[in-house]
Amino acid sequence: MTKRKFPFHPILLGYWMIVSCLYYLYVSITITTQNISLHSLLLANPLFTLGVLLTSIMMLQTGSLHYIARLSQSKNGLLGRYLFVLLFQQIMTGNLIGAGLVFFYRNQLENHSENPTSLEKGVVYVSCTICISLTLLILLILNRI
Repeated sequence: MTKRKFPFHPILLGYWMIVSCLYYLYVSITITTQNISLHSLLLANPLFTLGVLLTSIMMLQTGSLHYIARLSQSKNGLLGRYLFVLLFQQIMTGNLIGAGLVFFYRNQLENHSENPTSLEKGVVYVSCTICISLTLLILLILNRI
């Protein structure tokens, strides 16, 4: 009897993509109804700017997670490390649904050894650094508002 795994990977990717697309649609509708440019909207309302930054991080995380999941499927490997950073990042931004999906996705991974190349490690660590740096920038901006 084999244990079936819940498909957290596509659900997490879909969640981030849908949330991002819905926010960009909201921004587009706001620009259209108020008849202003995106630049003016972002300068006038810093919360829109924070929303654009957060959804941009989600898009980056979606692409990175898709790439890393093709390279690794281990809790101790690159995917497990990346998901650990994402869990921390999702909690910092208050995205509890995303944090829950990341947590359960990471917990269902199995432990086995991997031998990633230095390029693969570099991609993961650069992606982690960018996500955490942008998140800290968002929290700094939010603290200043």
